[in-house]
Amino acid sequence: MNESMPKFLVELVHKRINLLDKKVAVLGYAFKKDTDDARDSLVPKLIRYLLRNCVDVVSVHDPLLPVARDNGLVNDSLEDALEVEQRNCGSLGFCDVGRVIFSREELINRPSVKVSSPKPRRSLVTGGAGFIGFYLAKYLVELGDEVTIYENFSRGRRDDEFELLLRHPRVCLVQADLCRPLEVDGFFDVVFHLAAVNGTDNFYSQPVHVLRTNILSTMQVVKWASPANCGRLVFTSSAEAYAGFIRTVSDSHKYLPTQEDITLGIDDVTNPRYSYGGSKLAGELMVINYCRSKSISWSIACVHNVYGPRDLPEHVVPKLCQRILNRESPLVLLGALETRAFCYVEDCVKALHLVGSQKEADAEIFHIGSDQETRICDLASSLLKCAESADTPLEFRDSPLGSVSRRCPEVSKIAGLLGWKAITSLDTGLMKCWEWYSTRIAGK
Repeated sequence: MNESMPKFLVELVHKRINLLDKKVAVLGYAFKKDTDDARDSLVPKLIRYLLRNCVDVVSVHDPLLPVARDNGLVNDSLEDALEVEQRNCGSLGFCDVGRVIFSREELINRPSVKVSSPKPRRSLVTGGAGFIGFYLAKYLVELGDEVTIYENFSRGRRDDEFELLLRHPRVCLVQADLCRPLEVDGFFDVVFHLAAVNGTDNFYSQPVHVLRTNILSTMQVVKWASPANCGRLVFTSSAEAYAGFIRTVSDSHKYLPTQEDITLGIDDVTNPRYSYGGSKLAGELMVINYCRSKSISWSIACVHNVYGPRDLPEHVVPKLCQRILNRESPLVLLGALETRAFCYVEDCVKALHLVGSQKEADAEIFHIGSDQETRICDLASSLLKCAESADTPLEFRDSPLGSVSRRCPEVSKIAGLLGWKAITSLDTGLMKCWEWYSTRIAGK
């Protein structure tokens, strides 16, 4: 509720006074009285909302801060902050309001005047019982959204954690096949299309299923979407879509960390591994072009090696946890010297929320991931330390055909436009994973 107050406040004042193209002075920036501590202050959010929605110029003053730390705004003196208004309003001063907009007496003595709470946003999450989808749905509910989960449970799990989420009054489940026309009604402020068949083993063992499911499901989503039912469509792409170019260039180190505008391509169309990366390439094309043709806001989030508790068992971290619990010795590693940039799932879903909610993310492609490269052998060693089995020997073997030797996203774009950065250290995230998987696997 605190986080929604800047938006609520601006909309409430806007009903009394037309703020469009006005000059506004914000007096006070720090979080508490008599302090220069701006942590947890909602004023930066208030300023961003003012600038994005209705206000021409915002002037900031806080007597205890040398510089206001938001949007590059200078901390003006009180006189200069007020002069901004007077310069633009002539001799009238303060835009001729002439009174306090909401007095203490007005609010206390007129209890019959009620202001309705902001209407919750409606979000649709396809694949909401899957790994990232579950955490995203849970996070959106915590922020106050009404969340509809679209799921067929071919990959997602209806476990105790998911059942607990379903009991929330703002969560709705639609159990249906996403490869058929969507069965949802009403308008959604944002649609997160996460549903897909992934997992490296699946790319090689059942490429037809991967291609069919991923492409058909995305086609059904973009065919359904319209300005009448979708405020913004967020498509989750994958680092696999960027792998082909990196493998084909001799100076690949120049493209690492990898930016969003890198050339996309498939270097070996006969390799079944590209069933997944190819389906994500097709998905990006469908989302961009369909949304443009229908005048729908869109964003693409390319996620890189997300890990965390409740991940599917065929992915690298839970698979290593299972093998460590099985006391495999030596622990055989394919592509042990390859690097990946592992991003903890709770960091990832916060980024996805920003991509789906911020105006700056419209018609943009973002990489979501960590900027820290980690070798697979070092990942295994860290998990062995979590398991107190650090003396387990490792055996290195060649990686599967088509695997890239290095993968690391450039995340400066999402940091600059949306203010996001992965904050969970790998050691912290892996310990959380080990505690979760070891308890459940051993108990099972």
